[in-house]
Amino acid sequence: MRKVMIGGLSLLLLFNVNNMMSQRTQNKDIAYINVDGFEVKGAWEIHFSKFRSLSWRPEDKERVPNKRWIKWIKSDAKKPGFARKYIVPPGVYRSPRLKDELTILSVRAAWDRKDQNWLALMPNNKRLSKQQMGGTDTLVHKRYAKDELSGKQYIILPGRTHTVYTFLWGMGYNYKIEVHVQDYEGDYYIIQGGYLNFYGWRNISFKVPKYIKQESRHLPRIRPMKFVQYKIVADADELNTGFYTYLDYLHTRTDVYEKNFFGSRLTKDDYYWEEKDKSKDKK
Repeated sequence: MRKVMIGGLSLLLLFNVNNMMSQRTQNKDIAYINVDGFEVKGAWEIHFSKFRSLSWRPEDKERVPNKRWIKWIKSDAKKPGFARKYIVPPGVYRSPRLKDELTILSVRAAWDRKDQNWLALMPNNKRLSKQQMGGTDTLVHKRYAKDELSGKQYIILPGRTHTVYTFLWGMGYNYKIEVHVQDYEGDYYIIQGGYLNFYGWRNISFKVPKYIKQESRHLPRIRPMKFVQYKIVADADELNTGFYTYLDYLHTRTDVYEKNFFGSRLTKDDYYWEEKDKSKDKK
């Protein structure tokens, strides 16, 4: 398994079609897909490099757990300053398709010394089922999965992903943002999104290079990438305290085109074999 740093449609059906815009051209079907709106509390975990401070407040003398450095902030028209127009990014607020985007993810960080300190945000796949959201499907969304070998959890990005986008809020720090992905052969790649040394909201783009394998000559042809984590890394001489940021609306620009051929429906062999989850088989 190797790791590469980069400068800068069966699975599709698992995504909400209402959260997708599509543009069809010859041999291409470009879609903008909502991957995660950060609406589910507890669905992401935060991890830090070794010099993390005991607490956000310097006067605290006891070490607080990582979960105290991450918070879901939901808009509330009844609370001063919490109206949706103040909370969510302007690009999300103004979109009629995204009126259900009400929550942003907030993270804080502080370290005891200057260094190439980092924090990582990883999906832990605590997602609500459709039944919990008022529907009838009792299964948790299958686009969130876990690698049984490494134990890492990830989000499956459907189709051939061209660009990953996330709205981030900057406060002028020389901290860079990365997205870590894995291809279907198990190779890891780091895609750079640039520095967070701006002010306020910005839609950060992570362009996926063509050499990341997302297609096979064997069926099924499309082999989606796995989203593993965000990583925010400080410059070695940058301020090591008082950093916080907000994230919202992880989405992708994706080619979901899949060429039809006679018998293409038979590609989904487990459907026709009527296979079920082996863990539920009676011994």
